[in-house]
Amino acid sequence: HYWVTAGYGSALRILSEGLCISRQSGVHIYDSMLWSFMTAAEMASGQMERAGNALNHQLAAQMVTAKTLDIFFYHINCAWHALLAANPALAVEHLELIAIKVEKMGTPYYRALWNIGMAQALFSLNRPKDAMACVQTAHRISLEMHSTVMEWYSLLIGAYFLLQENREDEGVQSLREALLLGQRFGYVHLQFY
Repeated sequence: HYWVTAGYGSALRILSEGLCISRQSGVHIYDSMLWSFMTAAEMASGQMERAGNALNHQLAAQMVTAKTLDIFFYHINCAWHALLAANPALAVEHLELIAIKVEKMGTPYYRALWNIGMAQALFSLNRPKDAMACVQTAHRISLEMHSTVMEWYSLLIGAYFLLQENREDEGVQSLREALLLGQRFGYVHLQFY
């Protein structure tokens, strides 16, 4: 709840409590996911050094479980971290590493999220057509799965790209649709923010 409502301080406190319980109990099956959210909350609140530290812990934890979902979220966070560090080529590398896993998992939400990340990396690499194709894929997936949150996110990213390319009418329309969805459902946060 705190994560999706952008209450990062509270989210970090709860995540720290979860990791403490893990250490005390010796039960580590959720460590990778806890570190994943810790990394993301640190990035979302602009704490890049702490995010890098959490990302290292996430790597160690996901290597123990080697679960596909843990590996997916590790590389998603690495790509996001790379984008925030102005290294879109590294973001693309991390996303390409999990491209086949994303398809094999078959979960539409994760496929849409992957496309959102790749879109932002490609746009940063001055490949706007490829970036827009990824956003359109994410948007199509969001409509097929009836995910208003992913629809909101793909519309926001698409609006940003359109406005950056001086396609004001289309960009404003996409932004209007996104903001109406965000207002209606209270959306605040997602990865690659």
